[in-house]
Amino acid sequence: MTRQAIADNRKSLKNEKSEVPKVESLPLRKFYTYASKKDKIMIIIGTLAAVATGILLPCFALIIGDLGEAFLPQNEPDYKRRLVKEISGQMALLAVGTWIAGYIYYAFWQHIAENISYDLRLRYLKALLQ
Repeated sequence: MTRQAIADNRKSLKNEKSEVPKVESLPLRKFYTYASKKDKIMIIIGTLAAVATGILLPCFALIIGDLGEAFLPQNEPDYKRRLVKEISGQMALLAVGTWIAGYIYYAFWQHIAENISYDLRLRYLKALLQ
């Protein structure tokens, strides 16, 4: 191939690439306009549960910091045992609370996504059938 043919090939490839239509994306705000009142309430509850989960997770670090105090050499064995038992109870309660809040957050948002996607698919099908 000659240099001229190669240059023509490159130009035609560039022209083909520029002809690709640009796909517009849907703004995130518009996605939630299809949510029902029930879905919007679930969004609020799910978001609050997500915030609660995010607040509870760093609390584990604070409790583990107290656990380090239990094993100081100057502490009596009975005091260590009592402190470890108390901290274990706190961690168990915190773990249960974190699990419940995380489950609510995930379940609600999953349900909302299913509802909205079902509604969008239904609207799309109706538009196709018209």
